[in-house]
Amino acid sequence: MHSNFLRYFDEVARQGSIRKASAVLNVSSTTVNRKIISTENEMGVRLFERTPEGVTLTDAGAIVLEHCRKTLQDYERTRTMLDDIRDLRSGHLNIAAIDSVTYGLLPRILLDFNRIYPQVTYSITTAQPDEIITAVAGGIADIGITFTFDLHPNVRVISDKTAPIGIIMRSDHPFAGRTNLAIEELSRHLARGKTDDPGRPRPRPLHQDRFHRRNRSGHSPLRATDA
Repeated sequence: MHSNFLRYFDEVARQGSIRKASAVLNVSSTTVNRKIISTENEMGVRLFERTPEGVTLTDAGAIVLEHCRKTLQDYERTRTMLDDIRDLRSGHLNIAAIDSVTYGLLPRILLDFNRIYPQVTYSITTAQPDEIITAVAGGIADIGITFTFDLHPNVRVISDKTAPIGIIMRSDHPFAGRTNLAIEELSRHLARGKTDDPGRPRPRPLHQDRFHRRNRSGHSPLRATDA
């Protein structure tokens, strides 16, 4: 990621000798010396004074050494941060989820997650299924939990689980005593738009083709996705 010159220069300054630095770096002294001379020629200043006993920094060399060590330290800190994110030791996650998951399943999952990864923070946004897919594909969300049937090319499904469809109704509804319903029965009932109470609002007709296409097995896939 960074020029070898930074490591070479830092080690030569530390050892006070190109030969000793070369041994530590496990490269030839010629390679190290040529790199330093090339940089000196490029900058137009001498960075080391050469003596029979070894090398010592010039004033210009001391300035360059400060830059080299700061750059190397910043690089190591950056690597540590990246390692922490990769290993989930720290960092921040943006999660987008449908309402039912946000208020039901997700809090229990995050309690366990917090115990394992206490340094990882997160934010949660509720959205519609298509909006969640778009957010993950666009990099706005790191993780999406949603119902989805048409996958986005920039989204990868990492977990897929079927979720049963439930129906809620009044206790005096004709279907209230049933333990299960066929989609065809529900579709016919809603399409007629009839109720026992004339004062109750008429339900919207069910788009049967779409309902059948998305729920052939009586389940809808609940998917966790990432980009």
